[in-house]
Amino acid sequence: MRRIVWFIMIIFVFSVIMWGCNISEEVGISDKSVNSAEDCEYRVNSLLDKKEYDEAINLLNGECKDLLNSTTRNINLAAAYLGKAGFTIFSIINDILNAKNSTQDTYSYDSFLSAISRRATGTALKNLNKAMDYYKKATGGVNCTDTSKIKDSLVKEACFMKGVVQVATAGTTFALLFKETANETSSLTDLIDYWVSGGGNNTTCDLRDINQNNVPDSADFSACAMNWAVNNGTLTINTCDSVELLNTCNFGYPGKEFKILRFYINPKKNCIGYANSTNATEVVENATGKYFSVLTDGYCYCNGTPCDRLDPASGCYPCPLILDEETNQTATQVGLIVEALNEGVDAITSVVGVEENATNATTDIESAVNDFKADFCEENPAQCACYFSNGTCTSCDKFPGGIDNATDIQLGECVNNSTTEVTYQTQQLIVDYILNATAQ
Repeated sequence: MRRIVWFIMIIFVFSVIMWGCNISEEVGISDKSVNSAEDCEYRVNSLLDKKEYDEAINLLNGECKDLLNSTTRNINLAAAYLGKAGFTIFSIINDILNAKNSTQDTYSYDSFLSAISRRATGTALKNLNKAMDYYKKATGGVNCTDTSKIKDSLVKEACFMKGVVQVATAGTTFALLFKETANETSSLTDLIDYWVSGGGNNTTCDLRDINQNNVPDSADFSACAMNWAVNNGTLTINTCDSVELLNTCNFGYPGKEFKILRFYINPKKNCIGYANSTNATEVVENATGKYFSVLTDGYCYCNGTPCDRLDPASGCYPCPLILDEETNQTATQVGLIVEALNEGVDAITSVVGVEENATNATTDIESAVNDFKADFCEENPAQCACYFSNGTCTSCDKFPGGIDNATDIQLGECVNNSTTEVTYQTQQLIVDYILNATAQ
């Protein structure tokens, strides 16, 4: 493994800023009133050390709000929400650097997903999103992918950390596509490990995979919902056998419209005669005539009132996951996977690119996150933009010499030979990765 001195330096600096050491307890600072920036830093560091994240957030939004400078406050708030999500910068980076392909000397996105799935929940995703927002605030609004703007050391560090959290956000979102169905008894991690390993040997019926395509049925349903969304109400893949529209709701969010769909999968191959058909209820948002499949969290009626369990007969459906209650931002898979992965990777590589020693060697983490994007695009190069050295782009399926010869890769469509755009059609990129990326 190459030496990554600069990377270690950043981690050390941030460990001091965000987690600190328990010096506050040794000197009794926790018993003092908060009346200076120094008091705040000691108190907040102590709370973060003890994983008392809500208390740290309350302190940062209360007594310490006007005592700390905005950058320090926002960095600490980001650390607190990251902790609430069950992550640390160390744990995310460890998952990235350990995501090695078992047969090649490259980094594998599905291996990263296997590791990150152990902490993937809807609540974790909300907290990761908040951490990402506070790192963004800590940058002062600087575009982290514009190397000419990344000069201040704190901005550089905040950009790097924001990028790392975005990569974790994308991974957590993808892992949640494997959420359990009503009939599923396996854990999320078990389902992803089944998919990463290429599924079963198809000599017996695996009840997690009754259509025997080496993809858990729960992920098949997610893929079907996105495929339905891309094709405006039509399934073009045979992963699911049928679909019916159950209802149209706004779930208590005026101006929003969600389609409630039930997808069915019939048993195939060795599961015929052994397993029954299975089904799942998915939610798709209608955004000005374009459909986006959304993540769900819990159950509620069409008016937004919570209910205990899935019961379409009584009008109790999966609730769309709303990331930000102030803006009513919906958690669409394409936004949280594709956009977050694009921006996170670009932020990391841009920060590395402005380092004095970056021309000598590429860090391991930069190599890993770039391999993640390449993994996606190899499954559907037509939905990726490959860039030439002069900054122009073309669809990766038309790039001379293939993806490996591109200066940069972006998930999404190349627009006017110059920029990448993520649209509702980009969801098909995720569908193809789910259905084709395993070791089948």
